[in-house]
Amino acid sequence: MISAPQKTEIYYSHLRMLSLFTGAVGFVVLGYFLARGAFGGGAGSLKEFIGYAAILFFGAASILILRQWFFTSGPVVTLTGTGITDVRIAKEEIPWSSIYNLAMWQQGRQRYLVLSIDPQVEAGLTLTRIARWTRGPNKSLGVDGLCVAATGLRIKFEPLAELVAERFRINRPPPSGDIPA
Repeated sequence: MISAPQKTEIYYSHLRMLSLFTGAVGFVVLGYFLARGAFGGGAGSLKEFIGYAAILFFGAASILILRQWFFTSGPVVTLTGTGITDVRIAKEEIPWSSIYNLAMWQQGRQRYLVLSIDPQVEAGLTLTRIARWTRGPNKSLGVDGLCVAATGLRIKFEPLAELVAERFRINRPPPSGDIPA
């Protein structure tokens, strides 16, 4: 087995973040034309409502993308011998010993690595606003854990999931009562 380096840092990809931003701005422009009646409809129509909703939603998404892209200094995801840090979830490191399950969840075309962690450890984390806001809705969809995505990163989902799973397997202490081989 090939030994992984003790610390792996994963950064945002400028090209991927630019494509996310461009897509969000494109939907803002489309929303503008819908709201202005360029595709039929008019004042008080469903198309107008959808147009304004698209402007608000994708405008906010554009701002979030820019904020994450330009104001995140350093790595986004860090894997060490002691745990995983994803600054999009929490500033603190999540110890491997507190993670009791890894799972993959797919919503549409987006895939997530779901970290099921000890509730006491999770309560001690300073979750980001997005992590706090999405925690409840995700749980109602059956996803009970903190979600790590490869969106905007310099790595695709499969290699990220493999790296995390390997580090989890190597660094997690055996369950109590088991005798290590």
